[in-house]
Amino acid sequence: MSQLSIITTSLEALQIPSICLRQKAVDIPSNVDSKLLRGLVSEMVFALYAARGVGLAAPQVGVGWRLFLAMERDSEAGPSVFINPHFVDMADEVVEGREGCLSLPGYVSHKVPRSTAVKVEALNQFLEPVTVEASDFLARVIQHEYDHLDGIMYIDRLMNRDDLEIETTQSRAERAVEALFTRETAL
Repeated sequence: MSQLSIITTSLEALQIPSICLRQKAVDIPSNVDSKLLRGLVSEMVFALYAARGVGLAAPQVGVGWRLFLAMERDSEAGPSVFINPHFVDMADEVVEGREGCLSLPGYVSHKVPRSTAVKVEALNQFLEPVTVEASDFLARVIQHEYDHLDGIMYIDRLMNRDDLEIETTQSRAERAVEALFTRETAL
């Protein structure tokens, strides 16, 4: 798989039940054409921003390579690029938290278990080795996107399918109103 052909000029996140989301991605070859890689990463960044996401994996746009983007919420710095990543350390502490997915729009869960901190080795967009240590939100994003590389989705990590909620504008607004009038958050 040394050559990649992108047919579309505008990538969009695939949605369940696309088979690409359930397949294990392969490493990007060391001799990959830099223009091809730059084009793919660029298109993925545009797709990520268009969807207002914080992470996007290559399999989500139909490319079976081990590549993902991850960023903090409202980051001015933009996403980090992770090519052929692997975890070298993960915190023993696991907490449940909120996740949604561009490939499963309209749903969220507040009970997705993830390690609170991770250490990842990967290549960056220049194919240079990098080590990234992340905690809290960014650690969650990295684990979520890494799962996509192995054909795993956050719903697979739920203990109970009833923990999956429909996310609508009304449900988000109701939660925001509730938070506004909760004394702990209003102070």
